[in-house]
Amino acid sequence: MPPSSWPSDVSTNSQGRQDVVTSVRVMTTAVDDGVGEGSVEGNLADVEEFLLQKDDEFALAVLPAIIYLGLILVLGVIGNVTVLYVFNRKIKRGAFRWFVQALAVFNLLSCTLGLTGEMTDMRRNYTFGSSPLCPVFRTVNYFCIQMSASLLVVVAVDIYRKTCHAQERQITPKDTKIPIAICTALATLFSAPATVLYGSQTALTDNPAINGSDCSFKDAFKDTIYPLAFHGLHILVFLTATVILIVLYSMIGRKVWAQERSRKSGFGVMSWKMFVSRNSNNLTTDASNKNASAAGRESNAFAEVKEKNAPTEGKENNVLIETMEMVSKASTEVKESEHNMPKKQTPNVSVSPETRRLTRMAFLVTLVFILSYLPCMSMLIVKSLSQESLFHLNLAVQNILLRSYFINSMANPVIYILCLGTFRQECLKILCCHCLRKKQTRH
Repeated sequence: MPPSSWPSDVSTNSQGRQDVVTSVRVMTTAVDDGVGEGSVEGNLADVEEFLLQKDDEFALAVLPAIIYLGLILVLGVIGNVTVLYVFNRKIKRGAFRWFVQALAVFNLLSCTLGLTGEMTDMRRNYTFGSSPLCPVFRTVNYFCIQMSASLLVVVAVDIYRKTCHAQERQITPKDTKIPIAICTALATLFSAPATVLYGSQTALTDNPAINGSDCSFKDAFKDTIYPLAFHGLHILVFLTATVILIVLYSMIGRKVWAQERSRKSGFGVMSWKMFVSRNSNNLTTDASNKNASAAGRESNAFAEVKEKNAPTEGKENNVLIETMEMVSKASTEVKESEHNMPKKQTPNVSVSPETRRLTRMAFLVTLVFILSYLPCMSMLIVKSLSQESLFHLNLAVQNILLRSYFINSMANPVIYILCLGTFRQECLKILCCHCLRKKQTRH
């Protein structure tokens, strides 16, 4: 959730003043004393200059966090634009590519508007609350988080059906519009209250006569149940999505592991079959050769040969019988093994290599999403339990941890490069073309 909903060092003073850029006491005193309009304007200028100075001090304190978000913004925009280009122009088949493009669109929205709003909030910590863009940026942040979580659930369901129910009807490219529309509607519904709840919150300064304006929950809602209910709703949605994702990928992993085990077992069965067939043929050939040889012996030496070879032929017959019994027993065991093999492990429903690659990729995207959100959630929970628990933590580190979820917006393209050879090759082509054009421009 957007970090500015967490009031770090911002609170309403004892008199409840809500003036954004002026000191009510200064202006009132000036008018009562009969000071001219020019003096009042001078006081306004002094107040604005003071608040701008406080903005500069805060921005300098959180400069590492601003640079961190700036790097994520640049990498996220480049990566997600590349994803949209490659998956729209170069990869033409499968419903999965539509889900990837939808994720890229909302990650791009998070990088452009969401990150821009957070960087502006840190740069103008004492004046940004009065801007009409404050609730817009907060709403966009909540909307993008909800869209990412819901789309990852849809992707997991799609992979689960391909893996565990491969023979049933699958999601087609035309079908992807429905789940994406449902996810958009739900994300809009859950994030819409932010447009009302967020706005100007009084920010105290070291001058008791001057208050700033922080972009957070409005003063009218700050001490009510609404902020807690709003945060609780989004935490509940995140936890629910996380549980669903863990269950689905556990079932997918179990299925893939079972089929891998079945594949190895299948190689053993085929080896037994080859052994049985080969030895049966060899035994039959040996028996025929022995009979032909015995029939062609000379008649005048038949009695002598028979007398000498009688023990040998008996031994050979015994070995032949024992070998045939062993082969027959092995053949019976093979048939029983095939009969007892579960139907779900048959090759007809095996997971294709492409599905395995997509499963690995989607699992990594989901894992990064969950891990990137945990620091922000942990900070919010700890702060809600104790207001002073994080005072010892550096202000820049606090702001980085509170905005850790933005890593998800730029990490997906990196995961696609690692897991999809086609996407990796297209990225290399784009990079090579850019280098060639740059070299030609120089010459």
